[in-house]
Amino acid sequence: MLYEEADAFAMDDQDAGCIEGLQMNIHLTDDQPIQKNYLSISRPLYPEIKTYVEDLLNRNFIRKSKLPFSSSVVCVRKKDGGLRLCVDYRALNQKTVADIHPIPRSQETLDNLGGNHWFSVLDQGKTYHQGFMDRDSQPFTAFITPWGLYEWTRIPFGLMNAPANFQRFMKNYLGDLRSKICIPYLDDVIVFSKTFKEHVQQLQEGLQRLKSHGVKLKPKKCNLFKNEV
Repeated sequence: MLYEEADAFAMDDQDAGCIEGLQMNIHLTDDQPIQKNYLSISRPLYPEIKTYVEDLLNRNFIRKSKLPFSSSVVCVRKKDGGLRLCVDYRALNQKTVADIHPIPRSQETLDNLGGNHWFSVLDQGKTYHQGFMDRDSQPFTAFITPWGLYEWTRIPFGLMNAPANFQRFMKNYLGDLRSKICIPYLDDVIVFSKTFKEHVQQLQEGLQRLKSHGVKLKPKKCNLFKNEV
């Protein structure tokens, strides 16, 4: 079954999902642009950061920006040693109209899993980057670097409404499967079953639904066929 549904899993870090049905909008409380200054970056990091930015450009995750919005960037090391370019969107978030779509309460989610014996946790890689920014909202995401100003075409990390948008999408695309065989929590989906035979079939249903919407899972972060997670 897993071989049949292998396309649901990313082959490597370059194999990102493409969720065309997830288009995020940003609505601001006023029309005054956010304009933050460029923050200096340690010179030894220049080559690595430039390569990172060029990779985002080549993958069409970002593009050159010309409009009067700019947020500062900071570079953060991930647990695996890789680099993540983080944009400081605090000023933008302060004037963003909040999306109050609820995020599930974790305890309530766990309480609903009683009586099941088989579990699989499906975790997505490059979570928000799998979704897209609405074209009219892309200029708001602009960030400034030593090589110019760029804006995101994919959803970046750090936007206050990104979790709500992602949760709404997960809830909608899982549709009739939600709460019946699986529960979404942001970029995680837990599939639950009473028997192993049921779990193979229900996990396949979940993987097929993910694939049909362009979602990619990160194999290293998934836990499949467990009695306890």
